[in-house]
Amino acid sequence: MTNILAVKLGIAKRVKERRKEQNVSQRKLAEISGVSLGSVKRFERSGEISLKSLLKIGFALEYEHGFVELFDKKPLSLNEVVNEFNELKSELLRRAEQRKEYLVVGRRK
Repeated sequence: MTNILAVKLGIAKRVKERRKEQNVSQRKLAEISGVSLGSVKRFERSGEISLKSLLKIGFALEYEHGFVELFDKKPLSLNEVVNEFNELKSELLRRAEQRKEYLVVGRRK
């Protein structure tokens, strides 16, 4: 099971990667997000940051959609996953059977 520190460090790593992909320095990110430079540096190093500052950084890097969807839908239970899988499997089998019938009919003509 993942622990809190691993999640924090993973988020910090991804934010740093996005920042670098956009060729934005830590100083520039601090400026455009309104988060202090020290907070940006500490966050990238340790994963420690307030929710407000994390949101500001996310918006500055144009990743606000991740926050909007964060707890949007409840995770599926195991039974729900199995049911969805079985529904998809049934649909795929039905389509495969229709395709077989189509191919057999097509050969007779």
